Amino acid sequence: MYSEEGLSGLQLEIWQSVSSGRAVKADPGYPEVPFALIRQLVLGHGPDRPRRLKLSGVQITGDLDLEAATLVCPLWLTDCRMGEWNFEQAEAKGIYLESCRFLGFRGSQLHTKHTLAITDCIVTGTVKLGGAKIDGQLVLADTRITNLGKDALSADGLTVGQDLICTGRFTLAGGCHLIGAHIQGQFVARGATFYNPGDMALDASHLTVSEATHWDEGFTATGEVRLIGAQIGGQFCCVRGTFSNSKGCAILADGLEARRDVIFGPEGDSLNPEDITTVDGIVLTDAVIHGRLMCAGTRFSRAGDKAIRARGLTVGRSLVLRDTTVVEGSIDLRRARVGELADQGFAWPEKVLLVEFVYGGLQPINGVRERIKWLKRNGSFSSQIYRQLALAYRTAGHLEQADRVLVAEQWARRRTPSRRFTRWFAQLKGAGLWATVGYGFSPLRILISLILLEIAGGTLFSTQRKDISLTKAAQGAGADFQPWLYSLDLLLPVVNLRQRDLVIVHGASAWCSSFFVIAGWALGTALVIGVGSAIKRTE
Repeated sequence: MYSEEGLSGLQLEIWQSVSSGRAVKADPGYPEVPFALIRQLVLGHGPDRPRRLKLSGVQITGDLDLEAATLVCPLWLTDCRMGEWNFEQAEAKGIYLESCRFLGFRGSQLHTKHTLAITDCIVTGTVKLGGAKIDGQLVLADTRITNLGKDALSADGLTVGQDLICTGRFTLAGGCHLIGAHIQGQFVARGATFYNPGDMALDASHLTVSEATHWDEGFTATGEVRLIGAQIGGQFCCVRGTFSNSKGCAILADGLEARRDVIFGPEGDSLNPEDITTVDGIVLTDAVIHGRLMCAGTRFSRAGDKAIRARGLTVGRSLVLRDTTVVEGSIDLRRARVGELADQGFAWPEKVLLVEFVYGGLQPINGVRERIKWLKRNGSFSSQIYRQLALAYRTAGHLEQADRVLVAEQWARRRTPSRRFTRWFAQLKGAGLWATVGYGFSPLRILISLILLEIAGGTLFSTQRKDISLTKAAQGAGADFQPWLYSLDLLLPVVNLRQRDLVIVHGASAWCSSFFVIAGWALGTALVIGVGSAIKRTE
């Protein structure tokens, strides 16, 4: 045990400073100070009523062991050199390490009533905060932690009562684990770097952040980032960030829930290259975003694979894609649901999976021809994607565009069968329905077909009188052959004008009569289909 009487010089000055909280700055050269002295003072075995131990410019020697200890005053070290700290299961009022160099920080189960700050430090080793509870802020601004190939920050189950701040030049070379961590304030990592190429750069699965998360303004993650099952209470902003991974998707966010907007890129018509957010593939399967998903000013790159996997995604407001959004790869939106699809100027990739993709509105609403081409990018035919687009147009009051989409559905349907005969029959049937009733969307078009057939029949039977003779009953009654009425009688499958009962048809006229009967029944069937479709649409 140290005593005031046995100390002199720098050590005596440190002893006497604890009561007043005065900062002690050592002479240049990093003079050595035994850790045993520091331990005795922070545990309260020194001057009465210790306020703070604040020391700078020293080399701390010895085993830095404060495991399961209770620190009675804040510990504040600036520009100091030391080995590996052991704060496991310790309790402290506050720990502040500024511009220091040390070999690691073991803080599992550590509890601080105020802030834990490791700022502008160089750490060679692992910072362990698994199960730690920080009642104030956890500040890691401008710190560099290096343990490449292993865990650089291990903080599974960490609880932070206020903000987690990793800003400025913060660099983590190695793995970062925040699985199941709870941050009751904001998670701010503006300009931070997480570097672990080909491996896990940041695993924040089941992370809970009560307020906003800012991984923006130069944020860089090299390696895989996991946000599986994470919950973000505020806005999640990744503007001007870079997410790269050479061995798979850069962001895995299956089951992510964000209470407000998720913003990847900035809005704007003209952006500089440094303003673009780059993401080497993202997975948002079954994620829930209560606000908007804003992807303007973002490049999603996963050539030859799915650049955006959003199967089962739910977006409460808008999915925003702009002309400044670039997707290199395909997009999977199967079973996704968004309040509005806002894709003005966006160039959709060649392959987009849209089956069961549901959207409440479109922005812009016009451009039905381009929308139909967009549906064809799905690859295989699906009735649902056409009906969903038609519903969006109909809800917005664009009934004509909705009908055009449903007509396009019928054209696409008849090209679907794979067998040659079946495909030929479907195409023939579809062509007939299109010509007569416009697939049920223009039922009055059948009148044109009926008029044309009537003109053809009347003309034909007027010139083929030699093949047509009156029955004996008709001759006895003094009846005369009426070619125009006869043609109409053949074409009307239900109405009987009794013209067919008056004549006997021979030769080519008999074949022509049979054709007109068949044509009449075909037109009648098409009319029933058309009227039925019209009634169904108005229900």
